[in-house]
Amino acid sequence: IYCCLGRIMFLSRVTLILFLSSLLFCATPANALFGLAARREQKAALSAAREAYKSKDYIRTINIMEEFIFKNPPKRRQKRAYALIGNSYKMLGQNDKALLNYREAVEFMPKDIELNLSLAEIYCFGGLTDKAINIYEYVLTLQRGNAPARLGLARAYMMQGAFGHSLQYFEDYLNIADSKDAKVYYDYALSSFMANDNTAALKLALKSAELKDDAETNFLIAKIYRAEGNGLKALDIMKLICAAECWDDILLTYALWLSEDKARADEAVFIADNYLKKNPSSKLALFINFLAFDTLDEKARAKRYLEDIVAQDGKGWIDSLARKILKIKSKDFK
Repeated sequence: IYCCLGRIMFLSRVTLILFLSSLLFCATPANALFGLAARREQKAALSAAREAYKSKDYIRTINIMEEFIFKNPPKRRQKRAYALIGNSYKMLGQNDKALLNYREAVEFMPKDIELNLSLAEIYCFGGLTDKAINIYEYVLTLQRGNAPARLGLARAYMMQGAFGHSLQYFEDYLNIADSKDAKVYYDYALSSFMANDNTAALKLALKSAELKDDAETNFLIAKIYRAEGNGLKALDIMKLICAAECWDDILLTYALWLSEDKARADEAVFIADNYLKKNPSSKLALFINFLAFDTLDEKARAKRYLEDIVAQDGKGWIDSLARKILKIKSKDFK
């Protein structure tokens, strides 16, 4: 009897084990299929969002990725979603929403370098350079040789006017990265120029112009030459810029420099008068005409332009300067 019972119990255990194994065997393919379907769905969503972003349909990109994040995919995919959302908001000019997006992402993934860099960039763009610097420095604790963090620090310190720190981080960045980005050399040159290192500034600005020859870079080169005392070279460059592509700042700066040269003051008047036809209340253009006629010793005409500025009853630096000149040089204008 005991022997029979033992056999029955043994068979029951074997049967139970086989039964449980069959359940597990059935469940495993089901879970695998479910996981595979989820992964396919996630890949499809990411692919659709990328296509929408490529097509500049940023609203659709945001909608797809916000729904994607709501379904709680793996972190590596959530990171891509946050990046697409943030970039879409930036392209829409909604930096406040991009900022909120990246802050949420960093709270969820605090050690993700890419997301931290994106958040710091938004802070820097918004003028919150102290916050940006803190994040860039944090990134360097995570990855000491991170080149984008060093470049970010260089630009953030430049925005703060801390040119010594800025120049050091630009140098550090270029020691790590073999950059072919003209904007990097332009910013480095600008920081050097603001730090009164004209030799380094000129070398860097010329390097930037080699990589990308544009008006902004050539304008900086002209300013460097002028600061070094080579005014004729600066004017030649400005003339070439204005012949190719020119915007208001460059045009009026060119006229301002011309107004100091008696032989070319008439050119300054010509530029300023044309500008005043479209912008009759431009104080800078009026001031340029004052300078030009003062250079030409036509005091009465010069005085009228100062009076036109003062008549606007403004409080800017040009208004204040015009009042002071009228007061100081009142005898000369008679």
